[in-house]
Amino acid sequence: MIIKYRGEELDVEYDVICDYIPGTWDSPAENPDIIITAINYKDVDIMPILSEEEIDLIYEEVYENYN
Repeated sequence: MIIKYRGEELDVEYDVICDYIPGTWDSPAENPDIIITAINYKDVDIMPILSEEEIDLIYEEVYENYN
């Protein structure tokens, strides 16, 4: 998935664990778990040099675009 972060395009690779389960009267909806496996900038994985806060912001962007 290509996202914009700080004015640059990042190619984010991720895995989705389980599917969306709609809510019922007895239980709330369950969203899928998304695990980011790589964050590529110009074909280089920059995930190891990003801070935890930056990865969290990118995760939020991926999650918003996934749904």
